[in-house]
Order: sequence, then C-alpha cells, then structure tokens
Amino acid sequence: MSSNASGDEWHAKTLRAWQLAILRFAVTLDHADRLVVLAIAAEMDGLDPLQDRRSAFGFFRRISADLCTAILEPNERSSTLLGEYLARINDKRLKRVFAAAIEADQPKLPSVRKPIKRDNGLWRGLPPGTTKRTRAFSSEVDTGSREENASKQEIEPRSDSIGTEKAIGRDGTGF
Repeated sequence: MSSNASGDEWHAKTLRAWQLAILRFAVTLDHADRLVVLAIAAEMDGLDPLQDRRSAFGFFRRISADLCTAILEPNERSSTLLGEYLARINDKRLKRVFAAAIEADQPKLPSVRKPIKRDNGLWRGLPPGTTKRTRAFSSEVDTGSREENASKQEIEPRSDSIGTEKAIGRDGTGF
C-alpha cells in the first residue's frame, strides 16, 4: 500500500513537472525547453510497468508535441487545443499564468461590482417600522428634542484646560 501511495505521489510530481515545463516553453519559446517537455512526456509514457518500452502508448508525447506546435504556431485549431489543455489544469495559479503566457482570453471580472450587503442582524427583533425612524441621542428619547433642551440651557463662558484666560488676562489685553 505504501509503495502505491509513493507511486501516486511520484506520478503527481511528474505530471506537475510536465505542466511546469510546458509553461516554461510557452514563456521562453526556446528549443531546449521544448526538448525538456518532450523528455518528461516520454518518461511519463513509459511509467506503466505492465507495458514494455517499445509500447505504442504515447499520449503524453503526442499531446506535448501538439501543445508545443500550438504554442509556436497559433491558429484556430491550436487555440482550441490550448483551451482544452487550459481547462484540464486544476491549479488555479498555474492556469492563470499559463493563460497569460499563451495570451488566452481569461474570464473578465465585472467592471461594476454590486455593493456588499451588510446585514449583520442589527435590526432583528425590533417591531416593524421602527427601523425607518431612529433617534440618535438618548436625550431626544427621554426628555424631548435637542432644540427644546438647548433653549433651557444657560450659556456660561468656558475656559479650556490650559488656562488661556489666565495667560492673556481677564480683560483680553494680555497684561
């Protein structure tokens, strides 16, 4: 069982290396990077222990050659092939980077976003209609409006906490 698990891990790492090699080739378009893609593909095709090395199985070699050609010579057929390959990539970051490398159309985000509805239950439990008319100050609720309260107050001269009146003198002359 553990040899099977390690085998699966090795297959996953090899597949990832193949995908990254294709990405590198898409970025550099270098012949050496194309050879690396084809070498990894040949290795992957030969992984099945039940088949001999001269087997007709050549999926990864065939698809690698097609992908490299599609990257080098873009046309309608190659665009379809690259789109299919792109759809098979599970890693979102790798998918975005590969799409950028081949200059594929990526899904556009909406330019205008809807405002986020912030309903955190603030008004839950209140009787209907009370949310339309709210009062900001508790003094308005208990003793009347702000205008009524302001007319009842006597205005007294105030001094600030640093004693400005003492510094400039009571008469305002500063002496």
